[in-house]
Amino acid sequence: MLSKIILLMTLLGLGLSAHAQNLKAASFGTYELTSGPQDLCPDFTLTEQDLSQKKISLGPKYSFETTSSDHVSESDLDNHCEFKEQNKREDRGSTQVILTRINEEFCKNKSVSKEKSRATLSRNEIHLQQEVAPGASYQCVWKKKTKAPKVR
Repeated sequence: MLSKIILLMTLLGLGLSAHAQNLKAASFGTYELTSGPQDLCPDFTLTEQDLSQKKISLGPKYSFETTSSDHVSESDLDNHCEFKEQNKREDRGSTQVILTRINEEFCKNKSVSKEKSRATLSRNEIHLQQEVAPGASYQCVWKKKTKAPKVR
């Protein structure tokens, strides 16, 4: 009996963690830049598999964890410094999900750098707000490329 309860709890936990990673609000396909700096916001493609991973990449420059989490790691260069990464997921119904990542470096318990990325994913559009330093930010907007109708 105890083994059945443990098995049920394990399966329930796996089901909840798999659900938390799924990005049903977004759709797979090719996304083209409609607004933002071309050199910082290249076009990209999302596959169906990408939308069910623990991490999603929006092109070669931006990646987000698909669940809320916090990570701390020591600096390789300075033993008085550490890096903190915070990830937050906010679901807005079935039509939109917001993924936020904050990377901050602390040296001797003082913040020395901070970068914030926020991606808003919906069915046919993705917005990215990137803050690289206080007062220095940019935005990227991509729209899902639609297939042109076949001409007969």
